[in-house]
Amino acid sequence: MSANIDYVLLSHQTSADRQFAVLTGNLSLALLPGAQQNKLYFQQHIDYHSKNPVSFTQERGTYRNLATGDVTSTGNALDFAIIGQGYFKVLTPEGVRYGRNGRCHMGPNREVMVGIDGILLKDDDSPLTIPLGKSIEDLHVSPDLAISMGDQYDGKLGVVRFENEQNMTYVKYRHLYETKDEALPPFDEEGKMMVEVQQGSFEKANVSSSTVLFSYMQTQRNYTAIDEFAKKRHKSELDTVNAWLKVNA
Repeated sequence: MSANIDYVLLSHQTSADRQFAVLTGNLSLALLPGAQQNKLYFQQHIDYHSKNPVSFTQERGTYRNLATGDVTSTGNALDFAIIGQGYFKVLTPEGVRYGRNGRCHMGPNREVMVGIDGILLKDDDSPLTIPLGKSIEDLHVSPDLAISMGDQYDGKLGVVRFENEQNMTYVKYRHLYETKDEALPPFDEEGKMMVEVQQGSFEKANVSSSTVLFSYMQTQRNYTAIDEFAKKRHKSELDTVNAWLKVNA
Protein backbone atom coordinates (compact mmCIF):
# COMPACT_ATOMS: atom_id res chain seq x y z
CA MET A 1 0.00 0.00 0.00
CA SER A 2 2.92 2.33 0.78
CA ALA A 3 4.29 1.96 -2.73
CA ASN A 4 0.84 2.65 -4.21
CA ILE A 5 0.59 5.91 -2.30
CA ASP A 6 4.03 6.86 -3.55
CA TYR A 7 2.90 6.25 -7.13
CA VAL A 8 -0.19 8.39 -6.60
CA LEU A 9 1.79 11.28 -5.10
CA LEU A 10 4.41 11.10 -7.83
CA SER A 11 1.83 11.01 -10.61
CA HIS A 12 0.04 14.08 -9.21
CA GLN A 13 3.24 16.07 -8.77
CA THR A 14 4.51 15.14 -12.22
CA SER A 15 1.17 16.14 -13.73
CA ALA A 16 1.28 19.44 -11.86
CA ASP A 17 4.76 20.20 -13.24
CA ARG A 18 3.52 19.62 -16.80
CA GLN A 19 0.42 21.69 -16.10
CA PHE A 20 2.58 24.60 -14.93
CA ALA A 21 4.56 24.45 -18.19
CA VAL A 22 1.43 24.36 -20.35
CA LEU A 23 -0.26 27.19 -18.45
CA THR A 24 2.87 29.34 -18.71
CA GLY A 25 2.91 28.75 -22.46
CA ASN A 26 -0.78 29.63 -22.75
CA LEU A 27 -0.24 32.86 -20.85
CA SER A 28 2.41 33.89 -23.38
CA LEU A 29 -0.15 33.33 -26.18
CA ALA A 30 -2.97 35.34 -24.64
CA LEU A 31 -2.22 38.57 -26.53
CA LEU A 32 -1.18 36.94 -29.82
CA PRO A 33 -3.84 37.22 -32.56
CA GLY A 34 -5.19 33.86 -33.69
CA ALA A 35 -3.28 31.88 -31.06
CA GLN A 36 -4.81 28.67 -29.76
CA GLN A 37 -4.35 27.35 -26.26
CA ASN A 38 -2.89 23.98 -25.40
CA LYS A 39 -4.43 21.53 -22.99
CA LEU A 40 -3.12 18.42 -21.29
CA TYR A 41 -4.61 15.02 -21.92
CA PHE A 42 -4.60 12.70 -18.89
CA GLN A 43 -5.28 8.99 -18.70
CA GLN A 44 -6.44 7.32 -15.51
CA HIS A 45 -4.79 4.11 -14.37
CA ILE A 46 -6.03 1.77 -11.64
CA ASP A 47 -3.67 -0.57 -9.81
CA TYR A 48 -5.58 -3.75 -8.99
CA HIS A 49 -2.56 -5.63 -7.65
CA SER A 50 -3.09 -4.50 -4.07
CA LYS A 51 -5.89 -5.35 -1.68
CA ASN A 52 -7.25 -1.82 -2.06
CA PRO A 53 -7.04 -0.71 -5.74
CA VAL A 54 -5.48 2.71 -6.15
CA SER A 55 -6.19 5.15 -8.99
CA PHE A 56 -3.57 7.52 -10.35
CA THR A 57 -3.26 9.69 -13.47
CA GLN A 58 -0.67 9.81 -16.21
CA GLU A 59 -0.14 12.69 -18.61
CA ARG A 60 -0.38 11.44 -22.19
CA GLY A 61 0.41 14.63 -24.12
CA THR A 62 -1.10 17.91 -25.20
CA TYR A 63 -3.73 18.92 -27.70
CA ARG A 64 -4.85 22.24 -29.13
CA ASN A 65 -8.16 23.91 -28.45
CA LEU A 66 -9.33 24.61 -32.01
CA ALA A 67 -12.19 26.93 -31.07
CA THR A 68 -12.21 30.27 -32.89
CA GLY A 69 -11.25 33.25 -30.76
CA ASP A 70 -13.30 36.44 -30.57
CA VAL A 71 -13.24 38.46 -33.80
CA THR A 72 -12.53 42.16 -33.32
CA SER A 73 -13.32 44.78 -35.96
CA THR A 74 -10.58 47.35 -36.68
CA GLY A 75 -11.42 48.77 -40.10
CA ASN A 76 -7.77 48.24 -41.07
CA ALA A 77 -7.51 46.88 -44.64
CA LEU A 78 -4.51 44.76 -43.63
CA ASP A 79 -6.33 42.94 -40.84
CA PHE A 80 -7.90 39.59 -41.72
CA ALA A 81 -9.86 37.13 -39.59
CA ILE A 82 -10.42 33.52 -40.61
CA ILE A 83 -13.94 32.29 -40.00
CA GLY A 84 -13.79 28.50 -39.79
CA GLN A 85 -11.03 25.92 -39.41
CA GLY A 86 -8.46 27.30 -41.84
CA TYR A 87 -4.96 28.75 -41.96
CA PHE A 88 -3.20 31.49 -43.89
CA LYS A 89 -0.29 30.35 -46.03
CA VAL A 90 2.78 32.30 -44.95
CA LEU A 91 6.15 32.27 -46.72
CA THR A 92 9.09 32.29 -44.29
CA PRO A 93 12.85 31.85 -44.86
CA GLU A 94 12.33 28.18 -43.90
CA GLY A 95 9.50 27.65 -46.38
CA VAL A 96 5.72 27.82 -46.26
CA ARG A 97 4.19 27.75 -42.80
CA TYR A 98 0.60 28.16 -41.61
CA GLY A 99 -1.12 30.42 -39.09
CA ARG A 100 -4.27 32.24 -38.08
CA ASN A 101 -2.66 35.56 -37.17
CA GLY A 102 -4.18 38.03 -39.62
CA ARG A 103 -2.74 41.28 -38.28
CA CYS A 104 -0.58 42.27 -41.23
CA HIS A 105 1.54 45.19 -42.39
CA MET A 106 3.14 46.29 -45.63
CA GLY A 107 6.78 45.29 -46.06
CA PRO A 108 9.67 47.14 -47.70
CA ASN A 109 8.89 45.60 -51.09
CA ARG A 110 5.16 46.28 -50.70
CA GLU A 111 4.41 42.70 -49.64
CA VAL A 112 1.64 42.06 -47.13
CA MET A 113 3.58 40.65 -44.20
CA VAL A 114 2.88 38.77 -40.98
CA GLY A 115 5.37 39.16 -38.15
CA ILE A 116 8.96 40.17 -38.87
CA ASP A 117 9.57 38.38 -42.17
CA GLY A 118 6.52 36.26 -43.01
CA ILE A 119 4.83 37.05 -46.33
CA LEU A 120 1.14 36.36 -46.86
CA LEU A 121 0.63 34.18 -49.93
CA LYS A 122 -2.12 33.90 -52.50
CA ASP A 123 -3.61 30.54 -53.43
CA ASP A 124 -1.06 30.13 -56.26
CA ASP A 125 1.77 30.64 -53.74
CA SER A 126 2.69 34.06 -55.11
CA PRO A 127 3.18 36.86 -52.54
CA LEU A 128 0.27 39.18 -51.85
CA THR A 129 1.61 42.64 -52.73
CA ILE A 130 0.32 46.16 -53.08
CA PRO A 131 1.31 47.29 -56.61
CA LEU A 132 2.98 50.63 -57.19
CA GLY A 133 0.34 53.27 -57.73
CA LYS A 134 -2.06 51.47 -55.39
CA SER A 135 -2.61 52.09 -51.69
CA ILE A 136 -3.57 49.81 -48.83
CA GLU A 137 -7.12 51.12 -49.13
CA ASP A 138 -7.30 49.72 -52.68
CA LEU A 139 -6.91 46.17 -51.37
CA HIS A 140 -10.18 44.32 -50.99
CA VAL A 141 -10.61 40.69 -49.92
CA SER A 142 -14.11 39.25 -50.06
CA PRO A 143 -15.36 36.51 -47.73
CA ASP A 144 -14.80 33.93 -50.52
CA LEU A 145 -11.09 34.93 -50.52
CA ALA A 146 -11.25 36.82 -53.85
CA ILE A 147 -8.69 39.64 -53.98
CA SER A 148 -9.13 42.88 -55.89
CA MET A 149 -6.94 45.97 -56.22
CA GLY A 150 -9.39 48.73 -56.88
CA ASP A 151 -11.55 47.29 -59.67
CA GLN A 152 -8.96 44.73 -60.84
CA TYR A 153 -9.19 41.06 -59.85
CA ASP A 154 -5.95 39.75 -58.34
CA GLY A 155 -6.52 36.09 -57.54
CA LYS A 156 -7.49 34.55 -54.22
CA LEU A 157 -5.99 34.66 -50.76
CA GLY A 158 -4.04 31.58 -49.75
CA VAL A 159 -6.11 29.88 -47.07
CA VAL A 160 -6.02 26.11 -46.55
CA ARG A 161 -7.44 23.41 -44.30
CA PHE A 162 -6.03 20.22 -42.80
CA GLU A 163 -7.76 16.95 -42.08
CA ASN A 164 -6.08 16.55 -38.70
CA GLU A 165 -5.00 19.87 -37.23
CA GLN A 166 -3.64 18.18 -34.12
CA ASN A 167 -0.81 16.79 -36.26
CA MET A 168 0.54 20.30 -36.85
CA THR A 169 3.70 21.35 -35.01
CA TYR A 170 3.89 24.79 -33.45
CA VAL A 171 6.99 26.80 -34.39
CA LYS A 172 7.25 28.95 -31.29
CA TYR A 173 9.67 31.63 -32.50
CA ARG A 174 7.47 32.29 -35.55
CA HIS A 175 4.06 31.70 -33.96
CA LEU A 176 3.21 29.58 -36.99
CA TYR A 177 2.62 25.89 -37.66
CA GLU A 178 4.36 23.37 -39.87
CA THR A 179 3.14 19.98 -41.00
CA LYS A 180 3.87 17.19 -43.43
CA ASP A 181 0.16 16.62 -44.00
CA GLU A 182 -1.42 17.60 -47.28
CA ALA A 183 -3.03 21.04 -47.36
CA LEU A 184 -6.67 20.93 -48.41
CA PRO A 185 -8.47 23.69 -50.33
CA PRO A 186 -10.87 25.94 -48.44
CA PHE A 187 -13.87 24.26 -50.05
CA ASP A 188 -15.33 20.74 -49.94
CA GLU A 189 -15.71 18.22 -52.76
CA GLU A 190 -18.91 19.91 -53.92
CA GLY A 191 -17.25 23.32 -54.08
CA LYS A 192 -18.89 24.66 -50.91
CA MET A 193 -16.67 27.13 -49.05
CA MET A 194 -15.67 25.76 -45.65
CA VAL A 195 -13.63 28.81 -44.67
CA GLU A 196 -14.22 32.53 -45.02
CA VAL A 197 -12.12 35.63 -44.39
CA GLN A 198 -13.34 38.85 -42.83
CA GLN A 199 -11.27 41.85 -43.85
CA GLY A 200 -10.90 44.75 -41.44
CA SER A 201 -11.01 42.42 -38.44
CA PHE A 202 -8.70 40.05 -36.61
CA GLU A 203 -9.16 36.99 -34.44
CA LYS A 204 -8.04 37.24 -30.84
CA ALA A 205 -6.37 34.33 -29.10
CA ASN A 206 -8.81 31.79 -27.69
CA VAL A 207 -6.85 32.06 -24.44
CA SER A 208 -8.23 33.98 -21.46
CA SER A 209 -5.50 35.42 -19.24
CA SER A 210 -7.77 35.44 -16.20
CA THR A 211 -8.77 31.80 -16.75
CA VAL A 212 -5.15 30.76 -17.14
CA LEU A 213 -4.11 32.60 -13.97
CA PHE A 214 -7.00 31.03 -12.04
CA SER A 215 -5.96 27.56 -13.24
CA TYR A 216 -2.36 28.34 -12.32
CA MET A 217 -3.36 29.24 -8.75
CA GLN A 218 -5.50 26.11 -8.47
CA THR A 219 -2.62 23.95 -9.68
CA GLN A 220 -0.26 25.69 -7.25
CA ARG A 221 -2.61 25.01 -4.34
CA ASN A 222 -2.96 21.35 -5.32
CA TYR A 223 0.80 20.99 -5.72
CA THR A 224 1.43 22.57 -2.32
CA ALA A 225 -1.15 20.35 -0.63
CA ILE A 226 0.35 17.19 -2.15
CA ASP A 227 3.87 18.32 -1.23
CA GLU A 228 2.87 18.98 2.39
CA PHE A 229 1.12 15.60 2.60
CA ALA A 230 4.19 13.85 1.20
CA LYS A 231 6.46 15.58 3.74
CA LYS A 232 4.18 14.63 6.64
CA ARG A 233 3.97 11.07 5.40
CA HIS A 234 7.76 10.86 5.06
CA LYS A 235 8.20 12.22 8.60
CA SER A 236 5.66 9.73 9.95
CA GLU A 237 7.46 6.81 8.31
CA LEU A 238 10.82 8.09 9.55
CA ASP A 239 9.47 8.39 13.10
CA THR A 240 8.14 4.84 12.88
CA VAL A 241 11.52 3.51 11.78
CA ASN A 242 13.35 5.43 14.52
CA ALA A 243 10.94 4.16 17.16
CA TRP A 244 11.44 0.55 15.96
CA LEU A 245 15.23 1.01 16.09
CA LYS A 246 15.05 2.27 19.67
CA VAL A 247 12.90 -0.65 20.77
CA ASN A 248 15.15 -3.19 19.08
CA ALA A 249 18.48 -1.56 19.90
